[in-house]
Order: sequence, then C-alpha cells, then structure tokens
Amino acid sequence: MPVLMLTARSSLQQRVDGLDGGADDYVVKPVEADELAARIRALLRRPGARAAPVLEVGSLSYDTSAHRARYQGKAIDLSPRETSLLELLMREAGAVVRRSRIENALYSFRDEISPNAVDAAISRLRRRLEECGARNMLHTIKGLGYLLEDREPC
Repeated sequence: MPVLMLTARSSLQQRVDGLDGGADDYVVKPVEADELAARIRALLRRPGARAAPVLEVGSLSYDTSAHRARYQGKAIDLSPRETSLLELLMREAGAVVRRSRIENALYSFRDEISPNAVDAAISRLRRRLEECGARNMLHTIKGLGYLLEDREPC
C-alpha cells in the first residue's frame, strides 16, 4: 500500500525521517489540491500499488493508466472532470458515494462551485454513458449520493 505523508513539518531532517520511516512521498502543507491529486495518482501508478490497472463494472471499463473509458469495447469521449468522476464512482462501484465526497474529489478549494455543480457533473456523465449504450448504471440515491452498478438497485 503506498504511503503519502501530508504534514506541516518541513525541515530537511523531518522529510528524510518521514521517507526513511516508510513514506513513499512526503508533501508539505500548504499544497495545491491538484498537485496532491497528481501525487496520489503517481503513487497508484507505481508497480505494487493496489490500484487495479483496469476497473470494470459490467461492460463498462476504465483504464486507470491511460485514463480511457470504454463500454462494450467502444471508447467513451469524456472531459477531464467526467473522467475523474467516472473513476471515483468505479472505484466505489456498488456503494453509494456521497455528494460531499464527489465535490471534494472534483473541485479544488479555490473553485467557486454552484450548489448544483455535482448534479450537473453527474448529469453530463450519465448522458455520456447513455449515448454509448450504458443505460441505467448511474443512479441517484435521494438524500445520500450516487451509485454506479451494473443492475437496477433494489
């Protein structure tokens, strides 16, 4: 399991101790959310990381290395934000992903987001999936969040 240390301790000795203590990466606060996300992705790309190279939910697949989604082998054209959203939902397939988690994953602290930003992102992703034939996979669970699965929820 990759280990990333996120801390305010910034001296050279503290960084060396953290890395020698088993951390794979050491990030000193404050850090930009985009950089932190990139460092996490880099850790997950390393051999031995527990991230599956290809995520699959039914006939929907997502290659985490190439950042490409396919449905029944057909490529799905997604924006970067739609791609991030799909990856998050696929990593949590079969479980409800709360709106707040989606918001934190898709938007940085500096982004001004509207109250319906998550709804709009989900709507765009759902439309893209439906255009390629992946219907009824992305569900809204009222009051909780969103669920990606290969069948209708009970």
